[in-house]
Amino acid sequence: MPPLWNINGTKVEPHMSYYMRYIMTDGAPPSLTSIETALKHQDSAFAVVVDGTDDTAGDLYHRDDLYAEIEINQRGDPLCDEDIEDFEEELNKQDDPNRSIALDVLKQATGMVVLHVLRAGHEDPARLNVLWDWLFQTRAGLLQIDEEGFFNVEGRVVSLL
Repeated sequence: MPPLWNINGTKVEPHMSYYMRYIMTDGAPPSLTSIETALKHQDSAFAVVVDGTDDTAGDLYHRDDLYAEIEINQRGDPLCDEDIEDFEEELNKQDDPNRSIALDVLKQATGMVVLHVLRAGHEDPARLNVLWDWLFQTRAGLLQIDEEGFFNVEGRVVSLL
């Protein structure tokens, strides 16, 4: 992984990092611009700095702190389809009857908002809830957290072991 830099040009060490994905089932995923607008509506200290070569990828900041790398993936994109296949494979190993809820969402998925959560986001995970709350309010789907499982607005639906 290349070194990461915060908005002021200071090197950031990723340390603890993991992925969180909001998997949606109702239409194309939102743009990074619409995500930034929604976040700023709740907290003006948020910023999304879009990658200069890819308008579906960027960095999510709160003030000067880099919280996460953010990416928008659509069904049909190899990375999105591979993630869905991997989750289906993992869920099919589970005995939990609620796995069918997550499998249905994966089957109907139109895309996902993916965060690669970095140190600041790990140290202050509640701040990221602004994004997840907005997505739960505006899009049908589930939140997937690495090694934790799938969640709806009320809590965990199914664990991933």
